Amino acid sequence: MKKKKYFLYYTWIIDGISQLSIHNRAKIPYLFEISFSNEDFNNVNPHNLTVSKHTAYDLWHEPPTISLEEPIHLVVVTHGIFSNVGGDMLFLRDKLVEHCKLKGENVIIRGYEENIGKSYKGIQFLGERLAEYIKNLIEVKNKEKYLDKNYSGIKEISFISHSLGGCVQSYAMAYIHKTTPNFFAKNGVKLKHFITMASPLLGTAVEMPSYANFALSLGGLGKTGRDLTLKHKNFFDFSINNKDNKPVLEIIARSPIFKEFSNRTLYANTLHDGIVPLRTSALLYLDWQTLDKLYKLFKANHFNFYEHKKQSEDESEAAIPKIHNHNSHKSHNVNGFDEKHIESIFYNKDVASKPTPWPKNRNHKYRRIQVIQNDSSTSLPSSEFSSSLEPNADIEEIHFQPPPKPSAIIAAANLVFAKLPTQKYIHDLSSRDKDVVLHDKIYTPEEIPSPHYVNRSKWKKIFYPNDKKYRKEERIARYWHQDKDWRKVLVVLKGDAHNDIVVRRRFVNLFGCVAVKHLIENHFGLE
Repeated sequence: MKKKKYFLYYTWIIDGISQLSIHNRAKIPYLFEISFSNEDFNNVNPHNLTVSKHTAYDLWHEPPTISLEEPIHLVVVTHGIFSNVGGDMLFLRDKLVEHCKLKGENVIIRGYEENIGKSYKGIQFLGERLAEYIKNLIEVKNKEKYLDKNYSGIKEISFISHSLGGCVQSYAMAYIHKTTPNFFAKNGVKLKHFITMASPLLGTAVEMPSYANFALSLGGLGKTGRDLTLKHKNFFDFSINNKDNKPVLEIIARSPIFKEFSNRTLYANTLHDGIVPLRTSALLYLDWQTLDKLYKLFKANHFNFYEHKKQSEDESEAAIPKIHNHNSHKSHNVNGFDEKHIESIFYNKDVASKPTPWPKNRNHKYRRIQVIQNDSSTSLPSSEFSSSLEPNADIEEIHFQPPPKPSAIIAAANLVFAKLPTQKYIHDLSSRDKDVVLHDKIYTPEEIPSPHYVNRSKWKKIFYPNDKKYRKEERIARYWHQDKDWRKVLVVLKGDAHNDIVVRRRFVNLFGCVAVKHLIENHFGLE
């Protein structure tokens, strides 16, 4: 009897990732050498060695995860400012493909590439181009250009965006609804998930430092900079405003198209995001009291989420919303980052022995956007939204300390001096317990308090220079919540949190894999 021969097969996957941020015409040549001499392959049979090359274009134009013959769920991924789908959104794409194949969901993933290097041209310009791309993906007459020739058809569509991509993607949806009403219904496509990750849907006028806003309003980042500072006219346009002349982000928020989505979810950084801070990315209104309790427990347990979760189970369900976590991340060891990592000069220091007292006016700024505790989940008609909501009678009695405000300068330093994850962090899931989903809750319109910036006295408008900006921010936030539930997922990530949340540069930003994992497992492959 002959003995069976066993062969060992080894596979190496090598990623060569480059990024062209400002324009897309330059080329970056590279050379990949398998060996320097023939001696390196003395013990290798060349007939058993195969090398395959896949470009970013190949990866972003793959067929559906299951079959062309089954109904397709199209997922459109949109990158942020001076970014691209080719490399920056690749981790999200790869993990989504892997998960959907495992769960048997027939998904096709696409990202628009023609906005690369054009981030300065304005949200309207970028959004209209993305809108035409989305329409071409869905319309049967153009299927040969974007998909394989024989397919059963797209029946569902979802959107995932990072940073500025959320604004661009939102404009694209509003533009399609305005120019081609009922476009999705006519093509038999259901709007499923609308997901943003650290997106400045409220602009940057309030949260960014005054010097940064001034630079943006003068033309820094081109038309896009003025869009983000809620400027709707050119700098030298001195014409009188009218009701139809509104900031583009306010026009987007008023579109009824977003009510047609089955799910609306936003991911926001609780800490360390000085580019798009928490108030902006979370659409202003949160349960700040509960967030304060969660964050204090998190700090008290040396930034170990799972010990904190065990304690929080003793709290009432009304006080501590349900938190989603995954067994693969569980750990009873406090390993994670070393102290040098946490206390680095380029990272916010949240381990203060005694909390610094907050100025009264700053606390008040958060108390007035504290949601009303309400168990009801029924949405109100749009006509009753602003008038029927009563303010929380106990709002002035609330005492809590919101998470520390991140620094834009430190956020920029985190980007430049980004720390690479250790080998242990990459291979040992139990070492990732300091990057966590801290808060996960569905917010309903009934929970939104009455508007604060209404019927303001004239002297306040004169003596408070930021009054106009706050009014715009509040108005846009309320449009986003009108007649719509929002699932708000707040994460705690160390380092370059704004880019980590989408794992933009793969291993460099791997600290945000908990956010990508939560997004995929809670929205795709569900029965």
